[in-house]
Amino acid sequence: MQQPASPMRFELSQRFFFDAAHTLNRTVETESSRRIHGHTYIAELVVTAALQPESCMVVDLAVLRAAITPVRERLDHHLLN
Repeated sequence: MQQPASPMRFELSQRFFFDAAHTLNRTVETESSRRIHGHTYIAELVVTAALQPESCMVVDLAVLRAAITPVRERLDHHLLN
């Protein structure tokens, strides 16, 4: 008996940037590493799914961005330690 074809799956990704600070507990270059210093980070969320029949989209990009906003706000300009 033949298996039914599985629906095609698609990926949608959204990148976001945030600036945050941290310190390092290292055994070399200890003085500069332990001072608070910051970086610009890139994060990417990837959603993999079949297209939704009612919208023909994996997910509405506005919905995905709205879900990312609280995560970005929690990270941006904060101390990560």
